[in-house]
Amino acid sequence: MTKKKSVIYSLLILSISWLTACGGGGGGSSSSSVVEDIVEDPVIERSSVLGDWQLTDFAPECDEFFLFGNNDSLLIASDQELVLASYTVFENPDGRDELEILVEFDNGLQDCEGDNTDDTGLFLGGIYVEFNGATMTFYDAPQGGELLATFEYFGQRLEELVSPNNALSVVSIDPSSAPEDVLTQFTVTVSYDVSEDLQIRSGFNDIYLQSFSPQNPIDLTAGDSGEVSFVVEGTPYDWGEGNIYYLSVGLYRSNQSVANVIREIELTE
Repeated sequence: MTKKKSVIYSLLILSISWLTACGGGGGGSSSSSVVEDIVEDPVIERSSVLGDWQLTDFAPECDEFFLFGNNDSLLIASDQELVLASYTVFENPDGRDELEILVEFDNGLQDCEGDNTDDTGLFLGGIYVEFNGATMTFYDAPQGGELLATFEYFGQRLEELVSPNNALSVVSIDPSSAPEDVLTQFTVTVSYDVSEDLQIRSGFNDIYLQSFSPQNPIDLTAGDSGEVSFVVEGTPYDWGEGNIYYLSVGLYRSNQSVANVIREIELTE
């Protein structure tokens, strides 16, 4: 295993560990082992940093995600940059809780701001966190103060989600297998039947460790139904025993997943 893969694999294990602890599914040698939950398109109310958050400042032009684990680990994926950090939350009964972050690893590649500085060892303190539904905001003071950043909750995307009001299924993926470490184009055909304005997004569990790095999103209008084909590309990696490389296709309302289908991409020599 190369040094690059070793680092990525260790980050994946870290990410999967907290996803599983938080109730997410994943792993296994076939897509049938993926957790499938029936959901009622719930309104998400968050009161903790735990989980997967997308920074709204750069979306949709550039994806930046913060994955807060329940073992005080933080994984940040911003464009080509990967950051591994630890974090601590200090409760404040009289205002916003305080967040401190210590960067332990930075691959030094370009982030969504175009910066490629290696921030290893950087300490960030004095970040104060506020929640409103599925939105998390950072401020520079426990009360009032200046808004620093806004995030939307992305949930746990190793689950298959079924919506009672919006149908989505994968008809075919061509090819259904691909060689390891080779950039491959996949033609995906899906069927859909939606009762509201939604968007089809697709992506892979790629080097950003995200199920969705949206490629060619497709807008749907309430009442639409039928089939559509589109092309996505990814470079399959061998994550190790018990971890699959998969394509994820979902219906999205803003940044909230309404329905999600996962299909394994088999690796060939």
